Amino acid sequence: MLIPGPATGDPMMVAEQGTVPYTATTGSGTTRPFQRDDLAYPYPGRPQNNSRAAGFVTALIVLAALLLLGFSFFLAAELGVVHIPGLTPAATSTPGPNLVTVPTFTNLTFDEAQQLAQQNHLQVKIIKGPQDGVVLHQSSQPGDKIAPNTVIGLEMQKKSTTHTVPSGLLKRPLDEVKTRLKDAGFTDAQISSVDAGPDATLPPNTVIRVDPGEGQTVTDGGVVIVYVANLGVNPTPSPAATATQQPTPTPTKAPPTPTPTKAPPTPTPTSPPPTPTPTPPQTTIGTPGTGSPMNSIAAPPQLRSQSSRP
Repeated sequence: MLIPGPATGDPMMVAEQGTVPYTATTGSGTTRPFQRDDLAYPYPGRPQNNSRAAGFVTALIVLAALLLLGFSFFLAAELGVVHIPGLTPAATSTPGPNLVTVPTFTNLTFDEAQQLAQQNHLQVKIIKGPQDGVVLHQSSQPGDKIAPNTVIGLEMQKKSTTHTVPSGLLKRPLDEVKTRLKDAGFTDAQISSVDAGPDATLPPNTVIRVDPGEGQTVTDGGVVIVYVANLGVNPTPSPAATATQQPTPTPTKAPPTPTPTKAPPTPTPTSPPPTPTPTPPQTTIGTPGTGSPMNSIAAPPQLRSQSSRP
């Protein structure tokens, strides 16, 4: 649009759409607007039309973008990132030949878990809990397929200890039962006494039942309930027999031992002289009619006494 100039009255070009707000002074002293087309056509009278070239370049850019996009989809489908029906093959679950199966480490000690891991070409380490405990959780689940020499984290817990309730506790005094339970590994906090009521047939503080029963096991923290008949009943003391004090005998001095004296020698008895036997007299009797004496025959004493008579 032309407007009069401020001094000369010459028309002046006002910037419109498509022009640059810049004016140049001509040789005649007038100014004209700097047209954008002046850059495209530096030499007046020789215009250049690049519309066909620009359209060709634009088509090439669009085609390259489409090719790149298609290749991206193809690569994503091959890698399994994007599933394209009919193009993406179904994934197979067959593990590679170099994968190993994760075993179960639960309730094993750390040494046992290390041995099992070495047998399966794996490694283990403790990530939580005491080393002298047992495995509570593991980072890789049993049955998973993982690469050899993979380190599996283990969460440990305190190893539980079990104790067995001894036998022979029934119908025994409460103090004796507590002593036997402590010998079996139970603490005072794990022994609970419960009153089972009076029983006239049993002595005071007599155990009639235990729970858990005899022979059963109890883990750490478990409690053994002892049912006691006549609990807290003190037995009636029997009167103690008064011991009769015996007088202490006064020791008497023993009489002196007499010194033995030698007995006089016993005389040897002498035998009396033998009494001489009287010899009877010999009587000679002759043979009648011969006048010769007969053989001398000793007469018996009766004859001798008769012959000596007058």
